[in-house]
Amino acid sequence: MEITIPQWIVDIVLWLVHLFSPQELTAMVWIIIATLGLTHFAKIASRLFLPTRPGPYNTLLVHLFAGIIGTVAAFFIWPRGGVPWWIAGPVGAAGAIAAFKSFYPIMICLFPKLAAIVNVERRRGSSPIPLFDERRKS
Repeated sequence: MEITIPQWIVDIVLWLVHLFSPQELTAMVWIIIATLGLTHFAKIASRLFLPTRPGPYNTLLVHLFAGIIGTVAAFFIWPRGGVPWWIAGPVGAAGAIAAFKSFYPIMICLFPKLAAIVNVERRRGSSPIPLFDERRKS
C-alpha cells in the first residue's frame, strides 16, 4: 500500500526546512533546550520562594521568564550573521513554551509519576482533585 503525500504539504515542509541554515537550526534546538531547562528551574524556584499563590499571573510570570531566558540564551548561542539574535530568542522561547505545553500532557497520561516528579507536585495522590479532608485542613 502506497501512501501519497500531497505536493503542497511537501512544499510547506521544504519551505520550513529552508528557513534556517544548519547552524541556525542547531542553535535553535539548543535555545529551546536551554529555555526549557532554565524556565522550569525558575518556575520551581518561584513556586518555592515567592509568597504568591497559584493563579493566572503565575502562568504569565513563567512566560515572562521564558522570554527573558530565551533571549539571553540566544545572545550566547545564536550564530552571528543572518537573523539577529534578538529575533531568534523570543522565537525559541515560544518554541519552548509550545514544546512543554504539548508534551507535558502526554507525559501525564503515559508516565504520571514521572510527570509529578518533573513538575515537583505537592500532592501525594494520583487524583488531581484533592480529597475533601485535604481541602478542609488548609
